[in-house]
Amino acid sequence: FPLDVQDLTISITSHLTTNEVLLRPHPQRPSRVNESAFLAKQQWKLFKCVNAIIDTIHDEDTNQQRSMICVTCHAQRIPTYFHWNGFFLIFVITLFCFSVWAIDPSLPQNRLALMATILLTSISFRSTITSKLPLTSYLTLIDKYSITLIVFDLLCTFYHAIMGYWMNNDKSVDLKLKSRLPDHIMFFVLLSLFILLNLTFFIWIIRVAYTPRRVLEQQIPWTIMDKQYSSSSSTTTTLEVERL
Repeated sequence: FPLDVQDLTISITSHLTTNEVLLRPHPQRPSRVNESAFLAKQQWKLFKCVNAIIDTIHDEDTNQQRSMICVTCHAQRIPTYFHWNGFFLIFVITLFCFSVWAIDPSLPQNRLALMATILLTSISFRSTITSKLPLTSYLTLIDKYSITLIVFDLLCTFYHAIMGYWMNNDKSVDLKLKSRLPDHIMFFVLLSLFILLNLTFFIWIIRVAYTPRRVLEQQIPWTIMDKQYSSSSSTTTTLEVERL
């Protein structure tokens, strides 16, 4: 989430056993996706490929196998809303961390106050975004990105706290003047780390998160996979499911 691909499956089965009937898709009339009847076009995009799986289901009452067909189409979530209202805003909030370096390092209380505001803003924004996301037992893509940048905010906060402690406990004026050099070095180090984190995240999205979408776009519109039946049939009548 929000780059997920969901499977929409219709399962058709019979109350007769596999010794009496087998369900098969129609070989000349494949199932298709009717995009005009899809009502959630603003949130989801349907793929044209449809997969049919010929399988069996075990009937525990009769202890026999029954024929079943599962027809699946695929839908991808349109992530534009979450890109601008999730990832981009978190990126902008974290980017404000570097404005703290405009404050003189001899004023750590001002730096820490600004960093605390940015950190609390990031946490509050994450809570707002989380309330609009579906409840899942795993971390979504937005969760991973926001938590990573919150940890980055904490890293910047710890640096300013350490710098302030060093400045307040060192009475040498010369060292205070020289402290601007390591402060500038840390600015470029943390800026490079921030750029590296975002580039790594962006490349991972392109190479990994979008892979299922590219695979489904390249699939043929109609595929049938026949699984091996667990029970052998002697006299069998085959019914053709014309259109699902």
